[in-house]
Amino acid sequence: MFDGTVLLQIVGPFQKRATSNSPSDFWLTLPIFATECAERFNFYGFTALLTLYFQQHLQYATQQAAANFNFFQAVCYCTPLLGSWLADQYLGKYRTIVYFTLLYLFGQLLLPISALLSAETTLTKVLTFLSLFFIALGTGGIKPCVSAFGAEQVEWRHKLHRTGGILELKNVVSSEQPFSKNFEVESSSLQDNEDERELMVERVSNGHSNVRQGSVGSSLVTSVYFARFYLFINIGAIAGQLVCPWVKQFFGWCGAFFVSAFVLLLALVIFLSGMHVMGYIHIQKTYRTSLHHSVRNNTATLLSSSYPTNDQNIHRGRRTQEEWHSILRVTLLLSPIAVFWMCWSQQGATWIQQLSLMEMPRIFQKQMNPAQWAAWNPFIVLLGVPISAEWIYPRIQKYTRWSCTDRIFLGMIITCVAFVCSAIVQFQIQNMMPLKISAWRSLPQWILLSIGEILVSVSGLELAFASAPVQLKSTVQAIWLLTSALGSLLAALALECSRLSSDCVFTKNRRRSFLQ
Repeated sequence: MFDGTVLLQIVGPFQKRATSNSPSDFWLTLPIFATECAERFNFYGFTALLTLYFQQHLQYATQQAAANFNFFQAVCYCTPLLGSWLADQYLGKYRTIVYFTLLYLFGQLLLPISALLSAETTLTKVLTFLSLFFIALGTGGIKPCVSAFGAEQVEWRHKLHRTGGILELKNVVSSEQPFSKNFEVESSSLQDNEDERELMVERVSNGHSNVRQGSVGSSLVTSVYFARFYLFINIGAIAGQLVCPWVKQFFGWCGAFFVSAFVLLLALVIFLSGMHVMGYIHIQKTYRTSLHHSVRNNTATLLSSSYPTNDQNIHRGRRTQEEWHSILRVTLLLSPIAVFWMCWSQQGATWIQQLSLMEMPRIFQKQMNPAQWAAWNPFIVLLGVPISAEWIYPRIQKYTRWSCTDRIFLGMIITCVAFVCSAIVQFQIQNMMPLKISAWRSLPQWILLSIGEILVSVSGLELAFASAPVQLKSTVQAIWLLTSALGSLLAALALECSRLSSDCVFTKNRRRSFLQ
């Protein structure tokens, strides 16, 4: 079948839910929100204990335990490329989420088994790292797919709601037809099927549908969806970081890891039940090729002089080039956000060190520690995301068009102001030595950074989805995740350069004192 088409399959009662006045978008995507919340509970819950598990159970040194944890995090940010590629090219997002969640769950079940074994045995370490490999593969496989899959449900619900029904596949597009440069949908009379399954074909240029004024991709609808999605991410992360360490105190490593695995199993059950309760729309390519043929075709496209030039191969080669151009364009669009993540990561490093030099307040006659003070960030995010999505954005949209890029730009400006505040506080700390100033003076920088995160992160998710071609939604979400990894790398390099610069200044001063 023609390479420029994607297949849209409506499964379960999605048609009925989409064309009726109820339920709202929130209830339609609630299974996806709950799935993401449970998965983040699992991930942040067991990773909160992972470094201590390396040190206390596996008897690794402090630096080696930290290195193992950082390596695991790096792999988790690389595997989304694999999951997104499989989702966009072969399996579709729904199947990719299910298959990789099973791998994820297998790894999570291996982890408590390794915790039951003695630390002296080689089998314990083998099982631990094997489980972490499957966990990294699983979380990376589903991470770029879940957000895009949920946004597609909202997008197509509104498209179908406007038409009052669904679009049925009437005529199959042959490979001999010329490559269309316009967004077209072949429609016919609207009919229901007994099993409520319908098919349709969408013809796209570069995989892009026409973005018209008021289109779903750039509308307030997806803004609200991604704000809610980010809210559930933070709810799951905070709950996991609170519950799993608490369970570990009473039931040990095995109990904590088993609780996180159970919550992941619950996430899979919720996701599968959503197909029967709310229904899903499933998008994938209309053609299937093996990995061998895909590599051969892409290589042959580059070596076109020795490649047969029939119409199908010309269309396929043209489409491959356009996909790569789309990926490059979106990558360039999202790359500046890595600078924001570089700044954002300082709250867990230099800002904590800054707090250690300040006078921490007391709560119930007990002095807070810097790590507890850092809870201001998720608290403000949890409070600010629903307020901005449900109240602030709709009112601004009544008077002006406030795009994703506008919000990202404003968020990065506010982040810069937050670091100006941090610099002022650091100047006060150095001038007040050896006296300590109150930690309350650092509160403005935490508030500003959290507001910047709300504007940049939520809007970035929306921008990645809206800018992506129809058949590359997961791939672009993976690129969005890589901006966070790149930001962490830039932060590490900046800190290392700062350390080397400080050592160099210290050495020069010491040499000057010696000569004097």
